[in-house]
Amino acid sequence: MDDTLLHLAARKGAIEDMKVLIDAGADVNIAGDLGNTPLHQAAMMKQLESVKFLLMRGAKKQLNNEFDQTPLDVAKITENAEIIRLLETWR
Repeated sequence: MDDTLLHLAARKGAIEDMKVLIDAGADVNIAGDLGNTPLHQAAMMKQLESVKFLLMRGAKKQLNNEFDQTPLDVAKITENAEIIRLLETWR
């Protein structure tokens, strides 16, 4: 599956674009290229505000990509302490 506009917005930190897309019915947990969700993409690109927004809008932090990685695993690879802490503590 290819990445969606929501994946692109998450990677770029485009919160307003993500809001419009999700409000219009975009699936916040849709798997794109390599099974990455928008939350994986945001964590990969170190977009803290995107990660926060997606979590607030119902993104599931336990979903795995094709490499069996969660968004937290991806954040650990990129060594982003703030995103790691957020994903570890988000309920």
